Amino acid sequence: MNQNAEEPDIPFALDILTYPFHKSGYPLFFVGAILILLSNFASVMPVVGGFASIFIFAYLCGLFFELVNLSATDQEELYSFPDLSDPWEDIALPAIKVVGVVAISFLPLIAWEVWGDPESPNADAIWYASVAWAALYFPMAMLGTVIFGSLVGASPHIVFPAIFRSGGLYIVAALLVFALIALETFSGHFLPEGISGFIVSALIVMFVMMTTARTLGLLYLRREDELGWVYQREIQPVMDDELPTKQG
Repeated sequence: MNQNAEEPDIPFALDILTYPFHKSGYPLFFVGAILILLSNFASVMPVVGGFASIFIFAYLCGLFFELVNLSATDQEELYSFPDLSDPWEDIALPAIKVVGVVAISFLPLIAWEVWGDPESPNADAIWYASVAWAALYFPMAMLGTVIFGSLVGASPHIVFPAIFRSGGLYIVAALLVFALIALETFSGHFLPEGISGFIVSALIVMFVMMTTARTLGLLYLRREDELGWVYQREIQPVMDDELPTKQG
């Protein structure tokens, strides 16, 4: 394991929260915010605006995967945008995977919202339990999907053992991700109206995206041995116990 993972110079949470403001991260942070702002404006346009919003969403998903990969391989100073030489592989597939992980992680909450009985005496308990499930499951499911390169990494037989192997650091990471997503979700209630509100909102979304990616990447970097996932950028990872043993 990388020595930087064993003896970090910056505490875990502080490293994450300052990640978008690292010297080499400013261009990425502001360019991403501009893309988000353009997506918000494009969404009000018929047809063309919808396609533009979908493309920007997919592109940002590709960027998110790239940031997780960079942090997971201890390259936090090497910011880069997704390579567009293969649009399907570089931006379309990451977007599909993000949607898939969200669907898997929030399935109990979605099912309750669609089919649950709000008049049930246990309605509040079920809703909070569904939110807690999503908050616990989502970060590891997303990390597994990035590292394994497919939604196999979001399956329960991968996610639950990984959560237990990661120990208390995973709880810290999951709470951070939950707080970041809550910030993005509820910040709109406190933002000013007009263009200034749109700008601040775009900056918040980009901040949350970059810090969430950093959280997942650092979690993998610091729990690589415990997780037992063999990380290979271009080849699907396998579990340590699936590796062939030498004979004799």
